[in-house]
Amino acid sequence: MSMYYLRKFDTYEQLIKAIENYIYYYNNFRYQKKLNSMSPLEFRLYHKLKILKQNFVNTCLIIILIIWKKLDLIV
Repeated sequence: MSMYYLRKFDTYEQLIKAIENYIYYYNNFRYQKKLNSMSPLEFRLYHKLKILKQNFVNTCLIIILIIWKKLDLIV
């Protein structure tokens, strides 16, 4: 948290706001090697999208099977 060594805060509220901003940055935007060099936010979005894609594919397959069954294309 080197930003605090180089800066003087005039009020307690300024310090609190700076800490909150840093925590928000730390939890959402800093890149991490263990997350495939993505930020935590990018990593969460990537996995949500991956799950949504898989759910979409599964839903499409079920719909196709239902249609085929109604058309007697599947025994």
